[in-house]
Amino acid sequence: MATRKPTSTALHSKAQLDQLIRLCETLAIHVREEEMEGRGGLYQLKGQRHLLLPQDLTMDEKRDILIDALKRENLEGVFVLPALRSLLEGSA
Repeated sequence: MATRKPTSTALHSKAQLDQLIRLCETLAIHVREEEMEGRGGLYQLKGQRHLLLPQDLTMDEKRDILIDALKRENLEGVFVLPALRSLLEGSA
């Protein structure tokens, strides 16, 4: 049985998701995927920031949660890829 190749859109979404997660890690936000109910989001526990992503969400839904969390962060002085900056500023 042949395996399906991911579409270019799926690859693009996965790449964006990975880049957003790396940006969170740069900002000392620990990103975890968990089996859970609800939408997930950013929280602080014992002085550390965590962002929970429900496992059952689509890549686009996870991306949106990451974008919402990162929009609240001070990114001044942090290198952000231009494509990600466009997403965070709402122009993409």
